Amino acid sequence: MNIKYGLLDKPGNIVDSDEFQEMVAINAYYKAEKRGLEPNHEIDDWIEAEQDIKNQLLNKP
Repeated sequence: MNIKYGLLDKPGNIVDSDEFQEMVAINAYYKAEKRGLEPNHEIDDWIEAEQDIKNQLLNKP
């Protein structure tokens, strides 16, 4: 899943914990929206979003 708002376009891929949490929250929301905002998947969305962000930060050139 692509991350919206270009939050990964920082020099050196350095993000602070607040920014990381915001990135995860946005990503998790879009995951939930794509699923039709069905309840009871919030934790799964959050965990998957965290992994997406970590992978993108680690794999960005």
